[in-house]
Amino acid sequence: MELINAIKKSEIVLTQGENKSGKLTFSLFLLSNIDLNSKTLILSTIPKSLMNKRIKTIEDLNDQKINTLLQNTEYLCLKENWEEIKAKYGFDFLIEDIKHIIFDTKPDSIIFHRADLMFSEEEYEYAKWFIDSLIELKEEINFKLLITSKKDTIIQKVIENYCDIDFEIEKKEKRIVNIISSLFPITPLSYIFEKQKELVLIPHEKENVPSSQYNNKTIDNKMLIMSQNEYLIKLNKYLFEKIFNIEIATSITQSISKLLENPEIVIYNPPEKDLNFEMCHIVKDKGINSNIIYILNKDYVRVDDKMQAVYAGCYDVMPKNFNIEEYIFTIEKLTKNFFYTEKINHLPKQREIKNFEHFCKILETFYNERIYFTLFIGETEEVNILQKVRNHDIVFKDGQKTYICFINSNKEVFEKGIKNKIKAKNYTLIEAIEWKEKGICK
Repeated sequence: MELINAIKKSEIVLTQGENKSGKLTFSLFLLSNIDLNSKTLILSTIPKSLMNKRIKTIEDLNDQKINTLLQNTEYLCLKENWEEIKAKYGFDFLIEDIKHIIFDTKPDSIIFHRADLMFSEEEYEYAKWFIDSLIELKEEINFKLLITSKKDTIIQKVIENYCDIDFEIEKKEKRIVNIISSLFPITPLSYIFEKQKELVLIPHEKENVPSSQYNNKTIDNKMLIMSQNEYLIKLNKYLFEKIFNIEIATSITQSISKLLENPEIVIYNPPEKDLNFEMCHIVKDKGINSNIIYILNKDYVRVDDKMQAVYAGCYDVMPKNFNIEEYIFTIEKLTKNFFYTEKINHLPKQREIKNFEHFCKILETFYNERIYFTLFIGETEEVNILQKVRNHDIVFKDGQKTYICFINSNKEVFEKGIKNKIKAKNYTLIEAIEWKEKGICK
């Protein structure tokens, strides 16, 4: 997905970096590239006099889109004696003040600039309460929230638990923008942010990172699926149809014919439970370059089975209840194209989403990006659900009903391992391969 499209779908965006790294400029750049006519409110913790200079410096960059956006932008700064006001009235007063400002201005987007300057290291609970209150306000009034912060601060640590996209700007010879995490998979993951005729983002390839990791384009090579298992066929189509030209063979005759076309990868799943190396022998004997991954119709694979499979000409052998992430990684290693792992690695940790529409945007994106998931819809007796779900899982609560998107899981994984952990009851499960027919989003 392109970065700007991801910003359009996002509701909370964090940009972190050192002083004068261009966090405010970058935030304005993002907004100006999604809607020039967006009414924007900048809430800043830095003094008004300094803020005026920052805005003037940004205007002098002569970026037409940003300057157009600034014509419809209002910015407000904390009073210089705000620490005294905070000590006297507390953060409740500040939230109420912000609430009145937002109701008066009715912005489409808010940039909370240098939010980290509001809180000391001892004020983590206040920072969390403040951000929770601000997000509740966002849900009530419906605006896009962009937050800028210095790295490794209290507010940055709080915000990263809520944001859809987390950017970091490195101040080197050039400004380098890295995507730390994103609910909407973005390619590439690093950019140069610089001024040409206007401000631009140029894809930046990091040193010592194979370029193939950023390759998500369709490969002309074939994948042959030899199976009569409809679930396995649908699973592979979902995961790989944007990467491979997929062909299906359900009979011995079809399998041999298509195998002679020398597909790059063969998913071999004969119906019997006992090992059958016929296709592996054909590949080995005829010098075919195909890599065969044998899916055995058993719940486990012995080391001896693996040794026999490799000796017979197979690349690997897996049980029918294989781990999806491990299975995909095996394909990635064969193709030297880490099209899936890179997306998963940059998903945020556990995340609770506050509204259904946004939750649906995420699920639709996962489907379009071919990230595998199982959606749980039901009830759970577990109070601290975010502490029980796994890495990258996403939660949305609607009264007594809980929605959980379990990443890299199918129904079998849920029933065997997750169900009891979250104390699930009265639930429905929808796997990614069923999404078009059973999906809940319209």
